[in-house]
Amino acid sequence: MNKVMKASAVVFALALGLMVSALVIGCKSSTEPIAGYNEPASMVAANSEATADMTATALGNQTGGMQMAMEDSYDLALSGQVSSVDSKGNVINTLSATYDSTTGWHTIIVTRNIAWGNSTITSDFQYQYQYLNTAGGFVKNWHKDSVDVMSFKFAGVRDRERGTRVDLDDTASGNWTITGLANFNANPLVSGSYSSSGADTLFTQNNNLRALSHSFQHTITNDTLIRVLPNQDKYFFLKGTGSSTFHASDNKGNIIDRTVAITYNGDGTATLDVTRTKDGTTTTFTVDVWRGVFLRWGR
Repeated sequence: MNKVMKASAVVFALALGLMVSALVIGCKSSTEPIAGYNEPASMVAANSEATADMTATALGNQTGGMQMAMEDSYDLALSGQVSSVDSKGNVINTLSATYDSTTGWHTIIVTRNIAWGNSTITSDFQYQYQYLNTAGGFVKNWHKDSVDVMSFKFAGVRDRERGTRVDLDDTASGNWTITGLANFNANPLVSGSYSSSGADTLFTQNNNLRALSHSFQHTITNDTLIRVLPNQDKYFFLKGTGSSTFHASDNKGNIIDRTVAITYNGDGTATLDVTRTKDGTTTTFTVDVWRGVFLRWGR
């Protein structure tokens, strides 16, 4: 089993939702703009597809998104460094971690140059992480049964992510905290936030060479990390709920605004109830939250 699919590496693979929407425009013509939002009815389906693609690449582990940062956090927590080679044989460069004994925070820089198939990713992130023991004091090194809380912060740039559908350049930042790690009679809880912004080019039939700029924010509160093996520091996917907002504008002057209520199913998928800001219409979708890809309309 390769590294990205090991259960232990998924401890921080927060299963985030991808925002998409498909709405009926009622009596409007297919070309009539939507008042106040500058999103023509003829572009609604394409905008929904664009939202799904951009968010997927921004968040997926295998597309260099947030879940990749979460996996790095797992390595940092247990060893103080990120593995030197990824599952595809690409070299991962890291700078030696520094430790601030007055605050308990470690700092490290991670650089990736990833290539497989028709995709390439270059990313540079600064990570900070901290351990707290069951007494609430910080400690320098990981110790099973005594470290109860792990906190992480990251910020960085994906210089370029390219595939058959999306070319993405963005910046991202986030923070998350996992509590209850020392209690093996219960599943740990995770809370945190993630944001990104950048420029995108879409290559799909409905979005042929359409350029967009986007901003994305996501929040989770007290969701569960499913403990896979008793008395082990290994977890699978997130289970619980989250909320997100997405805003984008394209080179045709269209505006895209979506909010989404996310239900993480605990099996690597998420159910999304996506609401269009303009009229409150909600549509449901299912996504693969590990690979960062859209699966289907509906549940």
